[in-house]
Amino acid sequence: EILSVDLTNPTHFLPDGRQMEQGSIHVHRSQLVRNGKFHEKIEVKNYLNETLPIKLALHFNGDFKDIFEIRGMQRDHRGSDLGHETVDDHTFVFSNKGLDGIIRKCRIAFTLPFSDFQTPGKVDFDLSLAPKESKCIEYSCHFIVDEADSIKEGYWDSRSANANDLDRSNDYFPVINT
Repeated sequence: EILSVDLTNPTHFLPDGRQMEQGSIHVHRSQLVRNGKFHEKIEVKNYLNETLPIKLALHFNGDFKDIFEIRGMQRDHRGSDLGHETVDDHTFVFSNKGLDGIIRKCRIAFTLPFSDFQTPGKVDFDLSLAPKESKCIEYSCHFIVDEADSIKEGYWDSRSANANDLDRSNDYFPVINT
């Protein structure tokens, strides 16, 4: 299903000393999981009457813990972190080699180019928003085992497919009108 969250800014002072009122910037985040992939859409809207430069920073990390560790079991040994790799200005990859010798990766691909990826796991986007303008950033996390990458489906494709699956599943339930 879909998680949808709306956020806004607190009162904030700009670098030039001017005050930006609470609620001037609206952020809408929508997330879903489909076919083993995580998708997110982030929409940022400027409600001010002036152009506003915004730096949006997203932080990612992958520990590649297995289900037993997540449930609290302690392990004597773990796989080895192979680090981060920037593929291009839209994509980066986390990698890990498990104790079983299998290389597992998480490939994160964005619809907009990121402006900075100097710090591992931190992606910056420089957004310049005109008055009443909004911009969307979408990304997908694809989990890959030994380069066996599957279908590259984006946020909107996944959301539409989820809606179609829900419609089909509703055909199996009776409708009672009163």
